[in-house]
Amino acid sequence: MHKKLQGLTAYFLLPLVFLILAYLLIWALFSPIIDIAVSVYKMTTVDADLTESEIVSTFKGSNVFSGTVKASNVTFPKYSESFGRVEIESIGTDLPLIFGDSDYQLSRGLCQYMGSSFPGMGSTVLIGGHNGSFLYNLKNIQIGDKIKITTNYGVFTYVVTGSSVKENQDKTAYDLAAKTENLVLYTCYYGEGSFGLSSKRFFVYADFLSGPVVICDE
Repeated sequence: MHKKLQGLTAYFLLPLVFLILAYLLIWALFSPIIDIAVSVYKMTTVDADLTESEIVSTFKGSNVFSGTVKASNVTFPKYSESFGRVEIESIGTDLPLIFGDSDYQLSRGLCQYMGSSFPGMGSTVLIGGHNGSFLYNLKNIQIGDKIKITTNYGVFTYVVTGSSVKENQDKTAYDLAAKTENLVLYTCYYGEGSFGLSSKRFFVYADFLSGPVVICDE
């Protein structure tokens, strides 16, 4: 009986143990690559069920750099509309700005969180993008760099004041009720020099430098 048990161990249990150990080793070695591949796939594919969110561009540009603009004269974007462009000359970024931040929209450009303020309205403008494509160079941004957002009602410039890495659910990373205009750009943080899906976010903060002020009609 003892010899039979030894034979069972030799022929079945030991190979199973080695198979499990080999699987764990392969997973440890290749899981970062798998994460990147999944991230890139999600960023570059379109879900057929999201056709109702197809991006529509209403962006025509503006030459208004200062002064005031009445809110009644502004056509604010609808969900999934591309209504502007974001330019960061220092890192070679020039991308469409989309209202809404679903997976589909994030695969098409930079996206403004719908609960944040529009440029010129005196509070926090919160914009995100994928770091495996659109905002891959964001990690190279420096304090003092300029960020320009052009909409149909004005051209807005912000100056970078700092950055931080926080968990994606950390609400202290920004203040959507701020009383002064500011810009927050964010993307996934996956360690230095890499990209992929991550629970951390890299936030870049910028203060309002110039642009028209949107005022409510009296």
